[in-house]
Amino acid sequence: MSRADDWKGGVVDFIAKGLSRFCQQNGSTTVARVFPESGIRIMDELLERSEVERSQTEATDGSRMFVLVDYEQAAMVPVGDTLAYLGTVHELLPAAVYQVFSANLSHWMRVYDYRDAEFYAKDAIEMLEEEELKESFYPQVESARSSCLNNLPEYAEAVEFLEKVVREISHAPASTMVRHCLAMHELGESHEPAWPGRLQKRVAELEEYFECTDEPGPGSLIVFDEEDLIEACFAEQMQYLGQDYSIGSTQMLVIDLNQSPAALDRQVKEAFDYLGAMLEALSHATELIEMIRGMYGEKLRQRGMESGVPTKEGAAAVR
Repeated sequence: MSRADDWKGGVVDFIAKGLSRFCQQNGSTTVARVFPESGIRIMDELLERSEVERSQTEATDGSRMFVLVDYEQAAMVPVGDTLAYLGTVHELLPAAVYQVFSANLSHWMRVYDYRDAEFYAKDAIEMLEEEELKESFYPQVESARSSCLNNLPEYAEAVEFLEKVVREISHAPASTMVRHCLAMHELGESHEPAWPGRLQKRVAELEEYFECTDEPGPGSLIVFDEEDLIEACFAEQMQYLGQDYSIGSTQMLVIDLNQSPAALDRQVKEAFDYLGAMLEALSHATELIEMIRGMYGEKLRQRGMESGVPTKEGAAAVR
């Protein structure tokens, strides 16, 4: 990873160059095709401070380094046409693929989909008067769900089904999608998600960090169609995210420097194993999402329309 000629006198910069090289070797270029505003940072302080703030606060002891995974935009995944296609291959395939794909994507990032939209709409409905409801789209949100997802299988059941059916599928696109889902499953199965909250007992300054940052934004937005009711809920729910505070990191790893060389080596290896698995899993997700976008784009072209998914941005930071 890091090389002797990377050394310019700063430990953080030295490690950051090695981290950047590691990420490129493990698929970050592929991941950036769908998640261009994602990033992996390494810092010696959890909270970024100006020089003035540094002089006014107690100096850190430099005993830890933090590896942070950030998502500044949500990659849009329009699955409607893909679910319809999968249903022509096998009636149980759409729900199983959706369950395994969305669950494994959620292993590495926050995912916004119809379940979040339905929960948001249900809460909003309770706050509205009867006359206001007549003008609202909230009551229609639940009906926007694709019927093939009305009864999602349990995760283990979905994996078992995909492992079985992948040997029987003759349709190449469907087979490829299933293989990507199973590859994501295998990579996620051996790594617990590195959510920041799990470090609260180890990192005292996390309390201040949570007070000074907004919640992490979704790294992906799964809709059935562009500008559907799922996207409408997302846009409303996320419109103020990051306005008052910077958006928090989605995942966080900590490396304790004050330990024996053997223990430090082990912890560093565990951190990089985790990042490697994440990048590989997201590489599979990228390939799958590009297939999904391709099917959606083809359907639009057949109707004489063009998709805005690859480049679309708005107030809610959707790509």
